[in-house]
Amino acid sequence: MYQINTRQFTKEGTFRAAEKHLARIKQLGADIIWLMPVHEIGVKNRKGTLGSPYSVKDY
Repeated sequence: MYQINTRQFTKEGTFRAAEKHLARIKQLGADIIWLMPVHEIGVKNRKGTLGSPYSVKDY
């Protein structure tokens, strides 16, 4: 199993960009991709410019 935080996994932060890495991940032995939830990041009390991917704005 291999976990991907789509926003931070690639420079572009997109599923399309992450898709290009699937063959490499498979070579590592992973046969399951676990995608972190994709929710808009909250602005209130965020730390830094990106904030925390766990700081969800609205579930």
